[in-house]
Amino acid sequence: MMSGDVKIDPVCAEGMKEKGIQMGVVMGFKIRTSGVIAREEPLAILALKSDLELSDEQVRKLRALQQDTQQKALVILTAEQKKSLAQVPDAATMSELCEDMRREMVDRLEQGKVPALKQAR
Repeated sequence: MMSGDVKIDPVCAEGMKEKGIQMGVVMGFKIRTSGVIAREEPLAILALKSDLELSDEQVRKLRALQQDTQQKALVILTAEQKKSLAQVPDAATMSELCEDMRREMVDRLEQGKVPALKQAR
């Protein structure tokens, strides 16, 4: 299963820029919300290591395969593309990403950088 390039709405992109959200963060968001991970990929299998009852040897081999794949992917990129990719924060799970976003929003609300949301009536 393949995923295509995700376009961010220009108005939304401008709003993020005005709010001071760095492009690397936006790119990381695109990866985590639009990237497709097939069940046969090493990361997906490793996420299910308890459910699948993987042996230590299987985990070691899957991690090595994942590392090899990452290194091979970087070889394909140009220097400029690698520079852009380097702006993306290190990998995180969706739950970690959501928690980071929640904390940032609370901080911004407390600092008055974002108008408080009106409660639904």
